[in-house]
Amino acid sequence: MILLCVWDGLRPDFMRADLTPTLCAFSDSGVKFGAHRSVFPTETRVNSSSIATGCYPDRHGIVGNRFYTRDLDGTVTDTIDTGNHEDLERLRTSAGSILGVPTLAALLRRAGKEVAVVGAGSPGSTLLQDPEDPSWLVNTRGVVYPSALGADVGALPGSEGNGAAWNDAACDIFTSRIRGGGVDFGVLWLCDPDWTQHQAGLGSKPSIEAIRHNDARLAMLLGSVPKDTTVFVASDHGFSTVEGDPLGTDWIARAGLDQTKVKTVSNGSVFDTPNDVDRGFSVLVSDSRVGGLFSRNPQREDAFGYSDVRLSHPARSPDLYYSSAWDGGENEYKVRGRVFGPRSLATHGSLSPFDLSSVLIAAGPGLKRGLTTKIPSGVVDIAPTVLSLLGQPADGMDGRILSEACVDGPDPDQIQVERFREVREAGGFTRYLEFTVVDGHRYLMEGGIQDS
Repeated sequence: MILLCVWDGLRPDFMRADLTPTLCAFSDSGVKFGAHRSVFPTETRVNSSSIATGCYPDRHGIVGNRFYTRDLDGTVTDTIDTGNHEDLERLRTSAGSILGVPTLAALLRRAGKEVAVVGAGSPGSTLLQDPEDPSWLVNTRGVVYPSALGADVGALPGSEGNGAAWNDAACDIFTSRIRGGGVDFGVLWLCDPDWTQHQAGLGSKPSIEAIRHNDARLAMLLGSVPKDTTVFVASDHGFSTVEGDPLGTDWIARAGLDQTKVKTVSNGSVFDTPNDVDRGFSVLVSDSRVGGLFSRNPQREDAFGYSDVRLSHPARSPDLYYSSAWDGGENEYKVRGRVFGPRSLATHGSLSPFDLSSVLIAAGPGLKRGLTTKIPSGVVDIAPTVLSLLGQPADGMDGRILSEACVDGPDPDQIQVERFREVREAGGFTRYLEFTVVDGHRYLMEGGIQDS
């Protein structure tokens, strides 16, 4: 049996003995991936889909927490909020499927394996783990698949609950299901510390307590599973403190464009005409609050292309996409990492290393013990590694099998890591993307803006 426990929004620097003693002890017994990265944009449902499929957004199709869909002539046909399971079901109806590639859960079921998924985050992020006719899926905000399962699960906190209630219920339901036996692969997705950090800020007392509570939940889970269980503990993205004046949508007026004709959601914008795209671009590229700027047009040399970050999708990618600028400054709790963003205390989604850095720890049969590796890895690597450990083929996925973590795998010191940087000069600024490459697999380490 293999289990994956996700702590939504946990930054690696908050994994420490005074906050997460269980997680630290668990790490000592297995493998800690010290250069683990999310995919961009560093939003939950984008990374949930990449964890589930082992593929990047250009293949699974979830290009943002929210995005527009288009028909063949480019006309916008719908707006999808991926946190809403009903929106995802509407997408299934219109597109034929929610994701463009099969999930780990679906592949395992086809191989005769039993899968269980329990989530405390948005119903959509839970469904994205197993959207193809799930056999056992529970979201503690009140959604279950198939619906008949509700009678067995019992009362749920529902949408009016809170992070603690959703997470406690998720842990209870998941451990009960595991104790019942018969599960080959299970996913437990806890919505903290993300849920609390958004509201209370990075390093605040409520956020620290949310991390402590997750550690206690992990202790409960580890105490409930057989000794021969392999467990992965991961986060989907990091986090940053919001600082300064957010960009908002004022750039649309500064570009002389009609606010009603520019469709903007999740930092992605769709325009009526190519001329409008150019006008919008000219303003965004000259704004120091824009840390990264990406264009749907691959011929544009003054912006990064979506192919650079595997975000190109024919029906779902916007005309332009920007990410917020960031710096390494501290907040009131001495936590580093700040971005220009929406008017909240803390957020994620940018090219900042504080948002891109995430957690991955694994321990159990077939894995090395007491290893910390600095070889870059990513959320897309989880699915192929799980398949390999279960003796299943991992063909067709973008991620790699994390062989350096396996008992019969190479020593990390034997693995070659290449590094390179892409640069675009425009609007008086230099914008960059930094990558590493391991065995032909490319990882985005960070991106940002500098004065030219």
